[in-house]
Amino acid sequence: MSVHLTSRSVRSLVPVAVALSMLACKDSPPPDDNAAANTPEKAPEPAAVSAHYPEPLSFAIPIEVNGKTIVVSEKGEILVSAENDYEALSPADWRNTLWARKNGLWQLIDKNGKEVLHPEISPFIDKLTPGYFSFREGKLYGIIDAAGNIVHTAQYDAIYASGEDACITYEIDGKRGIMDAHGKIVTEALYDTSDVASNLQKRNGLIPAERDGENWIIDTKSGEQKQVGYIDIGDFSEGFAVVIADMSLNKRGLINEKGDLTIPAEYNWIDKPSQGLAAFRESDDSPCGYMDMYGKVIIRPMFAACLPFGETAAFVHERKDDGSSGKYILIGRDGKRIDQTPEYDDAAETSTAWLGDSPSGFISVARIVDENWTMAFGIFDTHQGIEIIAPDTKYSQLSAITPKLFLYSSPDAPEFSDTLASIGIVDADGKEILKPGDYGKIALTWDKQYLLATAHGAEALFDMSGKELIGPKWVKLEVDKRLNVIFAYSLAADSETFLLRAIYALNGRPILSVRKTQCGAEELSYGAGKLVWPEDSKAFCPDGFKPEAQHADAE
Repeated sequence: MSVHLTSRSVRSLVPVAVALSMLACKDSPPPDDNAAANTPEKAPEPAAVSAHYPEPLSFAIPIEVNGKTIVVSEKGEILVSAENDYEALSPADWRNTLWARKNGLWQLIDKNGKEVLHPEISPFIDKLTPGYFSFREGKLYGIIDAAGNIVHTAQYDAIYASGEDACITYEIDGKRGIMDAHGKIVTEALYDTSDVASNLQKRNGLIPAERDGENWIIDTKSGEQKQVGYIDIGDFSEGFAVVIADMSLNKRGLINEKGDLTIPAEYNWIDKPSQGLAAFRESDDSPCGYMDMYGKVIIRPMFAACLPFGETAAFVHERKDDGSSGKYILIGRDGKRIDQTPEYDDAAETSTAWLGDSPSGFISVARIVDENWTMAFGIFDTHQGIEIIAPDTKYSQLSAITPKLFLYSSPDAPEFSDTLASIGIVDADGKEILKPGDYGKIALTWDKQYLLATAHGAEALFDMSGKELIGPKWVKLEVDKRLNVIFAYSLAADSETFLLRAIYALNGRPILSVRKTQCGAEELSYGAGKLVWPEDSKAFCPDGFKPEAQHADAE
């Protein structure tokens, strides 16, 4: 699915808008009612943003209104009018330059559309990493930046962003090479395959690749390339990452930040490192224990399940002599049960017990309370070694999303879908912040400054205290810290394209929004409703519109 800022035949620039996304959320579901996404904001006129939220920076962004594209500033000023003669407009640096297509060729212009900075570049311009774009000459591709500087002439068979916009992959004669996010060559085109989808920052800049049937690792920070004995890398934790040498045989090991094995890839399972220890299992049916980052066994394998260590303890599932499992208990780094600590019938990391992110050390715990296997859920903090929320049957699930806020559902919560109950938020004292009902998923945004909630076909944004900043009006919300704004999108009629419909300050204050009038025409407004364009929207009412036939609430 594509994200468009404009849709006036901007086919080659579809990925430009896709890369606006600064959130972890991808491929939002279509809305149940597009009309709801056009409800006008009821908020005060733009005012200074509090110190907690940085003021929006200046911007120049194209927005489509009534099938025409205008360029608007953060003050609601029209920089390029709807009467422009361009076939398409799209952001370049978001503040001072724009891509404009005329007579089938893209050119770089200033934000007011008055000066051509780089004429007739190419019939094809495509987004790479922030501030960098690919262009095509004949069948070959090059790189140009948002200021119009040619970084690489057209010499590549293919070129595209990878590592979640952290680097660029290029191809020559069927071989791949790597550039950094600014187009600096990291490797020559030597590789047959390489990982292009994984988050490069979480993997410490390391890219697994294959070359002539051998496995290699590329360090995008140092440029080092070396042959290795593994095929895939997990996310780094405490300077180490789990690697896989053989998918079918579940052969796992551990590497350091340089990609060197510190534990041979010969274990059936190794968990992510936590507090200097990693849980491991030698074979599929063997007990688990803990070892350090270099393979020294610290706690011998003797448990049915092993959870990551917190600062004071870890939960393990007792393994009895007959091979059956007992309770989940707390152990110290000596492997012995900690005296006078609770035990539970179930325990799991909250990040895996529920949808969404979770801080380390927080464990979702549960007890069976009757013969019908009714479960009471709670939260335990293995850093402090204390029960944060005691198991209670009023919760049908609990998960920490921050150290102070917890996702929950209850036995009587409305269903979100056939397989999923709706969720809400409580604090550590059990105070309800958000009642279950509207949302099926709540997760931290990429910057960990907001809570993004998913409703049926819409997203809502909450601050870290659980206060709603933007209600569930829009199909997609994106926090952009480069401009200190939040972009809001609805779904176009083709159900394949996201259209920019609103821009908010980081505190949820509306800056710009597109809404529909009673007749179905669109109006762009600033702040609480100051009209920007068009002056008279009646000219854009669909043919055959009859005001008397419309309901009073059509707007």
